[in-house]
Amino acid sequence: MKKILFGIFTAIICSLSYGQSFEGKLIYKVEFDIKPKEIGDFKISKEQIIEKMKKDGEFYDSVSVFIKGGNYAKIANTNLEQKAIYKSNLNKIYSFQKDFDYVTITDANKYNSMNIDFKERKIEKIDSSKIINGISCNGIRLSWGKLAEEYYFYNTETAKLNPQLFKKHNFEYLNEILELSNSYPLEIIKILNNSITIKMTLIDISKEPIDDKLFKLPEFEKAEKDYAEMMLEMGFEVMKIKN
Repeated sequence: MKKILFGIFTAIICSLSYGQSFEGKLIYKVEFDIKPKEIGDFKISKEQIIEKMKKDGEFYDSVSVFIKGGNYAKIANTNLEQKAIYKSNLNKIYSFQKDFDYVTITDANKYNSMNIDFKERKIEKIDSSKIINGISCNGIRLSWGKLAEEYYFYNTETAKLNPQLFKKHNFEYLNEILELSNSYPLEIIKILNNSITIKMTLIDISKEPIDDKLFKLPEFEKAEKDYAEMMLEMGFEVMKIKN
């Protein structure tokens, strides 16, 4: 009887803990800071790079993140309508874009697309704070050695998450970041090779019911062999969306 009562008690505690996780929508402003590139005597400016991104439909200045339970969806306001869906039960990230019949699938058990766990990487809380959208935030730094540095600013009572919901999400070390923050970051800064800085800053947040349809996946079929093998070499699985 004691074992049964303990099991019921544990189940109740777990369900309460999961129920505390944020469900809703976060909107981020996105800013790019790109150092000019020099190729011989030819110089490519930040403006030229961004103009090329706009021409290719890849430029975006806002991202919306929808979170429910252990799932999330990220939608960037590009002309290509790029969208990523994370399914916790599958531990995979599905990336879609407008008018493209294929989906790129990332195994979230990997640390990155090539599954390289950089020995020099270090994740730690830092003695730094800032106000984001009127909310006081503390910081986390993720260092990739000389390759990159990332900063995550969070408030433990805003967009609060149960890290257990994302415990298998090794990709980009999200599970370790959430273990330290217990909440979704309100600002993310990525500095890549001291040449590109991408900053995502929260501009709006709303607690609201999220429709499960947002995380529903279409039916897939095998992609053409040559294309599938090429993408696999790059570290991604690819499938074709059934019409």
